[in-house]
Amino acid sequence: MATLPTLPGNSDTVSLDLDEILLVAQEAARLAGDEIRKAMNHKTSSSLQMKSDTTDLVTETDIRCEELVMNMLREKYSEHAIIGEESSGADCNYTLTEGPT
Repeated sequence: MATLPTLPGNSDTVSLDLDEILLVAQEAARLAGDEIRKAMNHKTSSSLQMKSDTTDLVTETDIRCEELVMNMLREKYSEHAIIGEESSGADCNYTLTEGPT
């Protein structure tokens, strides 16, 4: 079992099973890949939104995939902070800590 080392100067012990976390992340990625394949095979017209400029687009599929992955991670690791690509924008304010993110 691979674990995170305790950070210097941190009295809290952080023990995470990194092998388990990797397996959960891989499963979430596979589920998102299935969603992308479905969207490509059905070639439905999906809503596009602009993120930062005209070359930075986000589709309904992007949002669905991020929600799927984030929900799976939250279900398994409710105490972890999650920062998503589509849901974190300039208006989001995250405070990074030594906790799992």
